[in-house]
Amino acid sequence: MVFDNLSHISTSTLLRLKLRDLNISFEESGLAKNLSILHAELQKKGLKVKPLIWGSDDWFCPDDHTSFAVPFTLFHPRLTELEKDICGEVEGDSRDEFLKLCRHECGHIVDNAYLLREIAGRVELFGDHNQAYPQDYTFKKYSKKFVRHLSENYAQAHPEEDWSETFAVWLTPGSAWRSKYEGWGALRKLNYVNSVMKQLKNKRVSRRNDFFYDHFKSLDMTFGEYLKQKKKLKSRKFKFSQLRAINISEGEDLSLALKENRKEIIDLICSQTKIKKYDLTYVLKDLELNARKKGLRINKRAKKMDVLNHLVIGHAKTFLSDGKHRIIM
Repeated sequence: MVFDNLSHISTSTLLRLKLRDLNISFEESGLAKNLSILHAELQKKGLKVKPLIWGSDDWFCPDDHTSFAVPFTLFHPRLTELEKDICGEVEGDSRDEFLKLCRHECGHIVDNAYLLREIAGRVELFGDHNQAYPQDYTFKKYSKKFVRHLSENYAQAHPEEDWSETFAVWLTPGSAWRSKYEGWGALRKLNYVNSVMKQLKNKRVSRRNDFFYDHFKSLDMTFGEYLKQKKKLKSRKFKFSQLRAINISEGEDLSLALKENRKEIIDLICSQTKIKKYDLTYVLKDLELNARKKGLRINKRAKKMDVLNHLVIGHAKTFLSDGKHRIIM
């Protein structure tokens, strides 16, 4: 059964609907106008690429292609809302975040369109693009060798992502990359991208391969099954220490207390342990997220800072030993 308007069906019906029966498309979504913005940005830089967008279960650009995929759940606000409720987040659900991700994918597209992987100096600056992609990665949060565009220092994941992230910063209107990255090792990469793009100005693309296929429509599952599977992939095991100081009925909101005292907690724990600041930052964010989801509060009779420090140290042992600080690719 195909519904023409997902806005007027119940949540239970929507979750039972087969993905192939979702009558949605990028062209008819509220995001379509953002693709025009992206095309205008590329045109202003003199680049002849004009990427298309198709629907899949994630953001990616296939090798050798000049189009890219975005999550189909962005094609309709009901789908976006349900995924956010069930899975916790939807990448690209705001205009600014959507365009940030698009600019990143354009880095891959320009790479493919102009066959740039083997050009002089590329490997020296960005590394060997032929190296295998890792299943996960760790990063140095304060490294100045890489630009900072997408979250989780994605430029450090792989040489190809470093290239695309650098391109995205270069493409972003008003990024002021010359002044922002002055004194950084990343500035050399940005200048290199700038030089290569100047050479490509108004040049015809070497390869055009507009793959355009809404992959999600080939999946034989319901929307509810899809979200359940996606949540399972995203989920991380989380267990709180059995502390009497934590409950769900009274006292101060634990997630807010962690957030408001983050700097003090990090400084104190770093002075007492060998845990690095950038690792602790992610420990705290993971703890805050889970505290918020579970609605946890600090017992009124407990010593707040003692409770917070104890919780963070305990969570750090599990979080870091399980490799949760590594970013899954």
